[in-house]
Amino acid sequence: MPDSVAAQVTSGQNTPTQTVASPDGSILLTVDVSSGRPTYTVDYEGATVIDTSGLGFELQNQTDFAVGNSAPDLNVTGSSRDSVDQTWQPVWDQYDSIRENYNELVVGLEEDSGPGRSGNLQIRVFDDGFGFRFVFDDDFNTSANGNFVISSERTEYNLTADHDAWWIQNDWNSFEYEYNQTALSEIQTELDGLTGSNGGVHTPVTMANDDRDLYLSIHEANLDDYASLSVSPNPNDGTTLESDLAPLPDGTKVSATAPHMTPWRTVQIADRPGALIESSLVLNLNEDYDPSVFTQGTNWIEPQKFIGVWWLMITGRADWEYNPDTNSFQPGANPPGVRVGNHGAQTGRAQMYMDFASEHGIPGVLVEGWNVGWSSYPGDGSEFDFSQPYPDFDLEAVTSYGASLNPPTQMTMHNETAGDFQNYQSQASNAFGLYDDLGIRTIKTGYVNDSGNLAGEGHNHHNQVLVNHHTNITETAAANRQMLEVHEPIHPTGRRRQYPNLLTREGVFGQEYDSFGTITPEHHVTFPFTRMLGGPAEFTPGIFDMDSGSGGIETTRAKQLAMYPNYFSGLQMVADLPSSYLADQPPTGELGDVIQAEWADLDGVGSGASWANAQGEKYVEFAASADRGSGAYWTVENVPSDGEYYLHLRVANDNDNNGVDAYASAQVHVDGESQKWVGIPDTGYWDEWDTVSVPVRLSAGDNDLSLRITEDEYGGFNLDSIAVTEADGSMPTPSEPPITGETVDAFQFIEDVPAAWDDTRVLDAEIGEYMATARQSGDEWYLGAMTDEGGRTLDVSLSFLESGQDYVAEIYEDGADAKFDSNLTDVAIDDVVVDSSTDLFVTMAASGGTAVRLRPASASDVSQLPAYSRPSQSVSVSVESQFFIRETFVEATGTNNSSRIGGQELEVLVDGEVQSVENARFAPGASGATFTFRQTIDEPEPTRSRSARPAARPTRPSR
Repeated sequence: MPDSVAAQVTSGQNTPTQTVASPDGSILLTVDVSSGRPTYTVDYEGATVIDTSGLGFELQNQTDFAVGNSAPDLNVTGSSRDSVDQTWQPVWDQYDSIRENYNELVVGLEEDSGPGRSGNLQIRVFDDGFGFRFVFDDDFNTSANGNFVISSERTEYNLTADHDAWWIQNDWNSFEYEYNQTALSEIQTELDGLTGSNGGVHTPVTMANDDRDLYLSIHEANLDDYASLSVSPNPNDGTTLESDLAPLPDGTKVSATAPHMTPWRTVQIADRPGALIESSLVLNLNEDYDPSVFTQGTNWIEPQKFIGVWWLMITGRADWEYNPDTNSFQPGANPPGVRVGNHGAQTGRAQMYMDFASEHGIPGVLVEGWNVGWSSYPGDGSEFDFSQPYPDFDLEAVTSYGASLNPPTQMTMHNETAGDFQNYQSQASNAFGLYDDLGIRTIKTGYVNDSGNLAGEGHNHHNQVLVNHHTNITETAAANRQMLEVHEPIHPTGRRRQYPNLLTREGVFGQEYDSFGTITPEHHVTFPFTRMLGGPAEFTPGIFDMDSGSGGIETTRAKQLAMYPNYFSGLQMVADLPSSYLADQPPTGELGDVIQAEWADLDGVGSGASWANAQGEKYVEFAASADRGSGAYWTVENVPSDGEYYLHLRVANDNDNNGVDAYASAQVHVDGESQKWVGIPDTGYWDEWDTVSVPVRLSAGDNDLSLRITEDEYGGFNLDSIAVTEADGSMPTPSEPPITGETVDAFQFIEDVPAAWDDTRVLDAEIGEYMATARQSGDEWYLGAMTDEGGRTLDVSLSFLESGQDYVAEIYEDGADAKFDSNLTDVAIDDVVVDSSTDLFVTMAASGGTAVRLRPASASDVSQLPAYSRPSQSVSVSVESQFFIRETFVEATGTNNSSRIGGQELEVLVDGEVQSVENARFAPGASGATFTFRQTIDEPEPTRSRSARPAARPTRPSR
């Protein structure tokens, strides 16, 4: 701690009541010690928003400070003031330069009787909020070992109105909950009985007044050598929140040696929700980075995108552990045990992902489950070795392969600890040194352990010991050129200013839960105004296979694209399997071509991607349970002459586990006629592939070729690819890795969008309903708009663009056929010319989105592309007066004579109350088209009035 911070203030004004205002005068904070107890109040635009609120500490084995009947009264010993207005350049962030402008008041406090302890209350007031912290003088060190122990921090936030609040329960072992929206006074009632609740709520907790012209968010900044903060409702006053700290195993909260300081207690204040996201208040209350920590400089820190061997495991198609049969697994043996399960992290799979990443300019490939020790997960994590790979993963071969590609890509390391932070910390220096030597620059850490018994010593995820652990790991990573993505973290408090290698943290109810079917569309547009206010959030966007997982994805594909500009993260995952981004290919080929099995026209058989080492990641499953007659169909084109050729099948089969009592087999048909029975040999395991070759007779020209399960054949194998060659030929090698094939058009936006920004603007938003964010990188802007379960339209001003410059708007929006829960993949893509005077009409399906890349237009762009024109459609609405329960009863009919998808936002009302919002969208050229509202009545009820009307939206202050 700098001496200037630790030294007690004993000069300057010593009156008991003092004020400090923000530079623009909108915020006034008053400190009052006239009662002998320090309190503060806060006014915003002349109105009190936080009324008299106390500050103080309960301490172990000494008198409490500033709280309770036994604590001595305090006097003001002096004060100092300062004003700062400077601009600093972060290593990376959501701005290329950040203004730090505040007025500071430091008040010296001292007890008027024994024990006579003292300290400073340091306050900084910005135009967008304030922060304060307490600095303990060394006379707090009363214990035998020269330290002091905090039992409770008693900071209060006495809100002056029963605001709407967005919050999650305070579970000291998880942030992974969906946000609740209630009145402040209802938080305690809702907390009762919630899983993981410790009687409070995590910060940031965000609030808004009824008029939606005041927004507040309580959090903390610069959390260091202290316990994480949460807040709890006062049981006697539902609009007052009180501090609560993550406990140590003995129940105390903080053990420290003074001089020592608390983190900054922060409150952001704004007149619109987007200003909370644009604020740098939490970041500005942190220190600059220390070059002595970053001994190799910072030029290796580069925000970036990455793909990963991860979604396979999340969706249940592969395993983190090499061999779940732990009874037979012996790492030193060869083979190390009976092959069971499906290990995700294999050398061939990682190299295939690297091929895809390099092809699309993605710098990193995450590989989860590469190292030994997963037998202790879930569990205590004590067996994890962070340098030793499993037998089927060659760490050196994978890292050198990525470096050899053009452009190169690197492995993103995965370090899961299962909560055994002591085991991890003991290995970190050697392991990180190894990663540095191998050219690895990014690590995803994990602390999955819900027991609250980390390292077997009763630690939770957020207490002081874990806070210090994360600092240790971050500094060790900095010394070895490692950027961090932390899962199951402590909450972010702006520490990326001091540690710019902290590129992102999870700590959010992320997309993995979407695959489980447990996320609502409202969550997507809520957590940016809560969790993300603390710092970058890794949600893992970019899922294109909307049927992934057990629950399916609750967004349109266009909304997945829109997440990239809306969600701030220095490491942004391209989360789906690479094969999910590949475009459909025709089921055709010529002699000597390798035709991927998945390109076939499939009838009764399906594709899979679970098992490793298929050349294009996906393969076709000829399951023994498939209906007879099922099969895959291709066309072999331009056969030069009639004659005998060889058909080659690349297959995998585990005879012991294929569901077939006899032989795995299939029948070859040419032009509808059965030609050849094919027996499929045992290849050893499902991730081991071999070639079966059989002669077939083909005619000159094109031949229809199929492989089928008939009455006499049994299936029971997987098919990766086929090829037809001359009779003396062998199975060809693909000329290019099939994983590097053509992608779907919408993937281009993911290729283009960066992960760090020069400017950020939240253009329009309503928490839990919709948001639109524009971020700048160089001379380009990227815009994302997203909505909740209600379809939306927005008029988005592009006034942030450089005046006098034309831009090409590459627009990716929900297609005309996109519908929530029925057609999530339809994306309409269009290029038009816009400028700073353009108001872009954004039309989104339910749980939909729009993503736009805005790049400076060339002269040829302006001459060849159409100028943007707003779509125009006419809509009429009919409401059925009689209908059955659970049947729709509202329908819109419309005409769209324009060249773009239209939209009309409509509200469905029952007895005058809005029940849902829909966006009636009609395709260009539509005439008399219909749009059916999803609203239904699910229970019989008395006759009520039902109607629909154009939606109204509150007017927001201009950006």
